[in-house]
Amino acid sequence: MQQAPTFILQSLMGLLGMSPTLLVYLVAMIVAFVYWNRHPRPCLLVLLAVGLMLFTTVGFMVLQMYVINSRVMNQWRGMTLGSVLTVIGLVRSIIQAGAFGLLLMAVFTDRPRPVNPVGPSYSGNSMQ
Repeated sequence: MQQAPTFILQSLMGLLGMSPTLLVYLVAMIVAFVYWNRHPRPCLLVLLAVGLMLFTTVGFMVLQMYVINSRVMNQWRGMTLGSVLTVIGLVRSIIQAGAFGLLLMAVFTDRPRPVNPVGPSYSGNSMQ
């Protein structure tokens, strides 16, 4: 049972290494809550995106550490461990891509239409 404290310590060290990213996620969530009344739909999309990013950042880090630490107990060879970590990385990447898509939707949703879609007229004289 000596493996549990080591696993917890490794997880905390991993979180410490990711603290700048986790801080950005926290700030993004706070900003989304602050602007909720003005822009509810973009803020909802930001919260969903950042929540997914937070989940994948923390959850998959813990999962990878668990898999690496349990390789001895499961008697995995290097190739098996590599395959499992590859699948974990692929799933994480797909979820992160979806979260980034939500973030892009938040940027471009609920934007007001321009008043003059044609734009300023061009007179041909650049010295005006």
